[in-house]
Amino acid sequence: MFDVYLSRRRDQLLVVTKGDRIPTAVDGLRWQKRRAALSVSAEIRAMVEKDGFYARKLKRSKTEQE
Repeated sequence: MFDVYLSRRRDQLLVVTKGDRIPTAVDGLRWQKRRAALSVSAEIRAMVEKDGFYARKLKRSKTEQE
């Protein structure tokens, strides 16, 4: 099982193994727990096993769109 978090600005996604703390690598942001997931894609599962977490941006900011 996995815990899924969104940043307060809702522009980043974080997935960690259920019960694990938020890693210090992404701890600078404020996170809000959204749900627990029973399964995730093979790509996300591999990254969680390798790094202990999976994080990505959800949408591009207005400055990146230009």
